[in-house]
Amino acid sequence: MNILEANVLLIDHFKPITEVILKRLEDFESPKDKINYLKGEDLKYLIDVRMNPNLKTASGVVTTSNPHKAGLDGWIEIQIKQIENSSSQSKAQKMISYVWQNEPNNELPELYNKMIDKYKLIASETTYEQFKAIFTGQPIDEIVKIERTKKFTNVLLAYFVSRLFQKSNPHNFLSIAEKCFSDAKNLNQAQNNYFNNQNRLPKNYEIIDGLINPL
Repeated sequence: MNILEANVLLIDHFKPITEVILKRLEDFESPKDKINYLKGEDLKYLIDVRMNPNLKTASGVVTTSNPHKAGLDGWIEIQIKQIENSSSQSKAQKMISYVWQNEPNNELPELYNKMIDKYKLIASETTYEQFKAIFTGQPIDEIVKIERTKKFTNVLLAYFVSRLFQKSNPHNFLSIAEKCFSDAKNLNQAQNNYFNNQNRLPKNYEIIDGLINPL
């Protein structure tokens, strides 16, 4: 019997508890909230009352003597695994490159030219189409990585991304940078290194400021 068949069987076997749980899961949007509910105290109270109908209030101690308890626990674990698997697949499918928010048609060519010619941060053979792809919401697995020069260190790349997207989730944007630029690893640690160094800015930070401030 596969997981899907087992899931259907357990839903039927433990009605109406499973129906109540599935209905409650619809109230949560994020996979994290769904999993927290399945592992949380609210569900323990629900199971306790449902399996002990004589209780006037939930005791908070999940019933262990009921012969169906182990099976219901197994069904809940199946739900958690399915949510985790679905979330992982969704993230892989939906991960895209950056999306430039202001005026991409005007600002991206300017940024591209400065990074190649003026500041020499990326390889001169980088085409504009290749560069533009990392700022126009392209599937991350189709991105051709941008080759960096030695001047464009990991610390400076982390600072560059943080400046560009400082109002967004920094960890997520650093992860995208690792997929878009050559040999970019541990950017979160690189960022922490300069922030934790008495909150000093990284070496050559003025290059990045010169790139971004006019935009």
